Amino acid sequence: MSRLYAFGLTLALLLTPVAAHSQELPVTAGDRLDVVVTGEATLSRVYTVDRDGNIFLDLIGKVSVKDMSPAQVRDELTHRLSDFIKAPQVGVEFKERAQVTVGFTGEVGKPGQVLLPKGKHLLEGLALAEGLKITADSRNVRFQRRGEAAPRTLDLSRVLEKDAALNIELRDGDSIYVPALPVYHIDVLGAVNKPDLLIRKEKIRLLDAVLAAGGFTEDANRRAVTLQRKGASEAEVFNLENLLAGKDGNPLLDDGDSVTVPAYRKVSVKVFGSVAKPGLLRVREGTTLQALITEAGGFNVDANRIQVAVRDITGSVQKLSLSEVNSPDGEYVVPDGAEVTVPPLLRFAVTGSGVPKPEVYPLPADGKTKFYLTDALVMAGGPIDRAKKKHLYLIRKDPNGKPDPRSIDYEAVLRKRVENPVIQPNDVIFVDADPDNKQKLSLGEKLAPFLRALPFGLF
Repeated sequence: MSRLYAFGLTLALLLTPVAAHSQELPVTAGDRLDVVVTGEATLSRVYTVDRDGNIFLDLIGKVSVKDMSPAQVRDELTHRLSDFIKAPQVGVEFKERAQVTVGFTGEVGKPGQVLLPKGKHLLEGLALAEGLKITADSRNVRFQRRGEAAPRTLDLSRVLEKDAALNIELRDGDSIYVPALPVYHIDVLGAVNKPDLLIRKEKIRLLDAVLAAGGFTEDANRRAVTLQRKGASEAEVFNLENLLAGKDGNPLLDDGDSVTVPAYRKVSVKVFGSVAKPGLLRVREGTTLQALITEAGGFNVDANRIQVAVRDITGSVQKLSLSEVNSPDGEYVVPDGAEVTVPPLLRFAVTGSGVPKPEVYPLPADGKTKFYLTDALVMAGGPIDRAKKKHLYLIRKDPNGKPDPRSIDYEAVLRKRVENPVIQPNDVIFVDADPDNKQKLSLGEKLAPFLRALPFGLF
């Protein structure tokens, strides 16, 4: 029961009026009746009802008033006095009701016996016992009446809904027990942010228990959460990824159940090559190749994504492709101790004013297909008409890492009079188209601005 409901119920107990007007209640032993007979001072006084239900008046003697209302007592006295007084005027009211003792135990504000006038009802008695505690189970109140073999079970929420039949008139010796709401103790352990013993007044579901414990940590294995039922010999295993997606049932937990969220085991993987953060990474067991590359900061712009090499601890090497985000090889689970290498792309450049599309191009990625000078120039749109085809330059780094230009007669290559060079990674083909009357520049002066403008640091 919520705190707000308990407060509202307690307030109702304090404020609920008597179900019937007190002057309409039946007279019982011990009641004190205020009788007024107009003009008859000796008859007008307070009379106490004896244990047999009688009062005694001068002139008329004993009068049985048991179970009469005050109005009925008035009519009886008027009738009896009319033999002695002409047209008597009689008034009768309760001066003080007889009192009863009722016991309240359990989840009430002040357990113990309360003394209250006869004719009072259950809610009025509870108000004197200072109402219900927040922990009270108001739907299962047990009411025991003296002389009855078994207690009755009362739902006080229905009393609040104006079910007057349940607001029982109290009698001497009645006993009311208000039980506590059930309390559920749930252990949530493992890879959650706030592992703890949860205490709840209502049942809670598996996923809600994990969320109440702060939710999953980063290394939580959501696919293997165990639920150990109190008294069960074996634990149940749940994939909470499915629960989060609404695919599986979300079981209710009971008192004494224990939930454990395991953590993934960490593995060590080395990542080399064209990634933003190469080095040794500690990642959770089961990490995929795609996720590992993300952990390493992602690919560099020159990464050869289709030739990613994975070497396991046995020395076995697999070549995998991550050409697309959803590439099937991206789901490969990287084993502990693996070395992952992302090689740079094999590239070459065609530059100079003698080709329509000067830029950097990839070499065939398989490393087996030979790629020739003529193939490279076709990719760049071929030499334009005014290009100096007899003096193309193939520039390759020398052993010291400096550009080493080699003049090529392209027309002779086409006529197969000279060798058609095989293009190697980082080669640069320079095709000049300067007019002959332009200011004469050395080859180095012509090449310098082109080489400096090449992207990715080919030279």
